[in-house]
Amino acid sequence: MSDVRTVAARVPAAAATSSAPRLYRPEPQLGPPTPGQTRHLAAARALDVGPLPGVAMPGARPRLAGIVDGLGFRVLRRLFSGAHRAELDGADYYELEGGWLERSETAHERPEEYFPTPHAPRPEVRTRGRLPDGGSVVDLSFSSAGYADRATATRMLRRYPENGRAHARCFRHSDAGRPAVLWLHGWGMGFFGVEAMVCRARRLYDLGLDVYLYVQPYHARRRPPGVIFAGEVFPTTDMARTNEGFLQAVWETRALAAWHRDSGGGPVGVMGLSLGGYLAAVLASVAPETAFAVCLLPVADVPALMWSNGEGTAERHWAEEAGVTFDLFCRSMAVHAPLAHELAIPRDRVLLVGARGDQVIPTVHTEALWEHWGRPALCWMPGSHLAQLGRRATLARVESFLRGLL
Repeated sequence: MSDVRTVAARVPAAAATSSAPRLYRPEPQLGPPTPGQTRHLAAARALDVGPLPGVAMPGARPRLAGIVDGLGFRVLRRLFSGAHRAELDGADYYELEGGWLERSETAHERPEEYFPTPHAPRPEVRTRGRLPDGGSVVDLSFSSAGYADRATATRMLRRYPENGRAHARCFRHSDAGRPAVLWLHGWGMGFFGVEAMVCRARRLYDLGLDVYLYVQPYHARRRPPGVIFAGEVFPTTDMARTNEGFLQAVWETRALAAWHRDSGGGPVGVMGLSLGGYLAAVLASVAPETAFAVCLLPVADVPALMWSNGEGTAERHWAEEAGVTFDLFCRSMAVHAPLAHELAIPRDRVLLVGARGDQVIPTVHTEALWEHWGRPALCWMPGSHLAQLGRRATLARVESFLRGLL
């Protein structure tokens, strides 16, 4: 990394801040990008549409949905910026990056190093209730300390011991052999009662699926002490924590799926919303055993969204002054980026759902995944990210898709 630091130090601050708003300088210190990296960056650049892109939403209700998204986005961006200012003050970009540029460059050569296939864990199982047809609601908890032996992984687990255990709630049928769906929640969420309503767990259960509500790293009961909103710590501009968080989430969800199958269950698919839609896309890209993937209002590339939403902020200005470019930022987190991988499951087992008026995660993210994956099934809601008009009809479309697979 010493030569990378040296090159960055030579970049004049004025050159970074007086250029066009979106910087795509080549990074010769990394060497020329491979064809795969070139395709990834080309797709990611199309996502840099800036904060609150204009969306034509005819009709009073759609316009109201857009207003809700606009207000919500401003609150979320303030939370995000306030949380990360302390990380950036006095920090060096390459300290935050922590060597992930090199790791991301080699991840495709050694995928098992970053996405190892886990054995079924031995979770603690606690029964929370009974279901009318003899099924049960159980909570599962298991250690994720063994998901990786990298120094960065070990450091994160030591620093945040609350995050060292995976948690899930399961709606289980009484008979074995049932297929299952892992529900992957959005940013700042992960509370079982809320998630059961958001994903309509009982409806999915009535379709014949066992339903797992998985808690993403640093969220809900996995939050570090003193953290009120989980988005303060994951995902963030701290690339070591963010990258390890996603790799940990992939390992844990695959471990849950392995436990389900090892316990006599059937195939396991994933369904995620927003940030959970991103994790579902990652799993569809690196876990070929995934039975299906439903990505609702998904992020296609996390660093691209951060960069785009940061336009005009002090944090973005700091990064550009340090010589950071869009390409450098995205390549630092490419290890888990779906746009940097190929789809690992059959295309007819994928459903993408976007919202026409989405201003939190612009529609270009759904479109980018759709194009990258060879145009799988796609449907659109007329509302926005936070005001999901047409949600009932959309969920009926999701249920129809799942029935076709069962």
